[in-house]
Amino acid sequence: MEPIYPAVDLLLSAQDSLAGLNVLVLLPSDEEDNLTFPQVTLQLDNVTDTSQLKFISQDQLTLHADLYVDHDSYGDALNLQQAITDRLKSLVGQNYPFMALHYSSRILTDNSLQDRTLFHVPILVDYQVNY
Repeated sequence: MEPIYPAVDLLLSAQDSLAGLNVLVLLPSDEEDNLTFPQVTLQLDNVTDTSQLKFISQDQLTLHADLYVDHDSYGDALNLQQAITDRLKSLVGQNYPFMALHYSSRILTDNSLQDRTLFHVPILVDYQVNY
C-alpha cells in the first residue's frame, strides 16, 4: 500500500467531512468548472511549514475552503459558513491527527460571472499535524 501524505489526507478528510451538507465539494484535481451552487472548492497553500522534533515531524498546513452561494441566498451563505467552519475546525484525519490552530472567514460579493452575482465566503483553517 502506497503511503498517503498529510496534505492529501487533509484534502480527502475535509471532503468527507463536508459530505453531509447540501453543497457541491470540488478538489483541485476536478478538471472543469461547475456552475452549480452552492459549492465549496478545497485547496491547500503551496507552502508547508515543517519542523523536526526529537522523535516526530510536524507540519503546519493551511486549508482554503472557498464557498460560493447565489447572491439571493444570504441566509444559506451564513448557515453554510457556520456549518463548514465547525466541521473543518473539528476535522479528524483518516491517517494523520490534525489539530486546527486558527481559522477565519468573511462574506464577500463576487461579480466575476456575467449572468449572476454570488456570495464568496473564503474560509481559511490552519492545521498542525504530527507524524
